[in-house]
Amino acid sequence: MFMDDIDFYTVDEVSEILGLSNQTIRKLIRNGQLYAIRLGRVYRIPKSSLAQLKSR
Repeated sequence: MFMDDIDFYTVDEVSEILGLSNQTIRKLIRNGQLYAIRLGRVYRIPKSSLAQLKSR
């Protein structure tokens, strides 16, 4: 599986989808409750990671 095959969301997109603040999304990432990849100063959240969080 290549990185091009995976769809990613931004913190803004995830916060809008879940109805949570950007700060809360970043907190979930820091606490390990939401997996994200950090590219420089920006987080990218794989769609699969968001699906796992929603199923909890």
